[in-house]
Amino acid sequence: MIHRPLPQDGELIADARVIEAYDKGADKGALIYTKNDRPDDNGR
Repeated sequence: MIHRPLPQDGELIADARVIEAYDKGADKGALIYTKNDRPDDNGR
């Protein structure tokens, strides 16, 4: 969710973290939940 327009110039820094991971079993894969933060120049 973007709360305000992105600036047209500058640099975008993102921090991605794995919050939870669930193994669904053999041949069924896994569910990975992530959280992504992209603070602006003011740290928000």
